[in-house]
Amino acid sequence: MKIRLTEVQYKRLLTEDKKGRFNSITPKVLRLMELIYKHHNLSSKDEVTKFLIKDMGLTINESLTVYNSWITDFIDTPTNGWGELLGKELEFMGVYELKTYFPSYLCGRTYLPGFVTVEASSEEDAINKMKDGTYMDMEIDENSQEYTNPDIDYDINDVDIMEDMVVDHLYDEEEESLMDKIQLK
Repeated sequence: MKIRLTEVQYKRLLTEDKKGRFNSITPKVLRLMELIYKHHNLSSKDEVTKFLIKDMGLTINESLTVYNSWITDFIDTPTNGWGELLGKELEFMGVYELKTYFPSYLCGRTYLPGFVTVEASSEEDAINKMKDGTYMDMEIDENSQEYTNPDIDYDINDVDIMEDMVVDHLYDEEEESLMDKIQLK
């Protein structure tokens, strides 16, 4: 019997192999959930996942899967019924990333050649008026080499991502195109 898969289905099968060791509640997973209950029952999601990653050696995706199952299955189950959870399938939860382009706002500085126009009675008077900010007009020399290829000084830490435009950009792309680019982190 042969089964035909599309490229997207094949890639999805490959990524499912990367989801981690935990597909169902095993005695090890049950023990992890008991440790969470005992030591981190009132802790935040971040604290629990850090505990699972640092102290228990899980990956981020495995820790999120265990935490998600702990919230959905384990908390509502009475202590004497925890053994009944063995074999129950875990719902995968993971961190995905998608490589895309961010519309961004960046403020930079450069020096472009241009002209300051001032009305004056002499060269000295013109220079003094320019220094005082008493000018008629300022314009950039658009025919200069620096204008077409400026040397820009900017601080990359001051980049502002235009988040709404990123969401619009993702919305406009085809879903199959996005599926080709997304991967588990």
